[in-house]
This record gives sequence, structure tokens and C-alpha cells, in this order.
Amino acid sequence: MPGGVAFEGDLSACYRANLESRLATRVLERVGRFPYRSERDVYEAALEVKWPEWFSDKQSIRVDVKAIRSPLKASNSRP
Repeated sequence: MPGGVAFEGDLSACYRANLESRLATRVLERVGRFPYRSERDVYEAALEVKWPEWFSDKQSIRVDVKAIRSPLKASNSRP
């Protein structure tokens, strides 16, 4: 069953939760939050995140998205 919990803290709190939690399988950190109405809004929001503070140009990241009742359409969806 999916679930989750949110908390606020500094980066050391995130590390501590990741190391010491006996329940969490992963601890995520939100790097941005933006309103959207279109795919263009999502693109522009992604440009606003200060990615070099999190990753070097030598690294790669994976983005997973789960949306319920989203007005956006997946780029790989079939008509």
C-alpha cells in the first residue's frame, strides 16, 4: 500500500532520516514546487531549479512521475 510522510529540516536531518529510519525505503528531498497548467509550465519550472547545486554535469538523474487527474499528457502516450 503506498503511503508517505513529510517533514521539514536541513540536509543533515534528511541524511539522518535516511540512515536511521527503520520504516522508510527511501527519503526524498523536494528541490522545487511550482504551479502548472501546461507542459510549458513544467518545462519552465524545471529550468528554474538550480540543478548544479545538486548534480554535476558528469552525473545523471532519473525522474519518476505519478499524476492523478493531471491535465498534462505524457509525451509517450498513444492517441
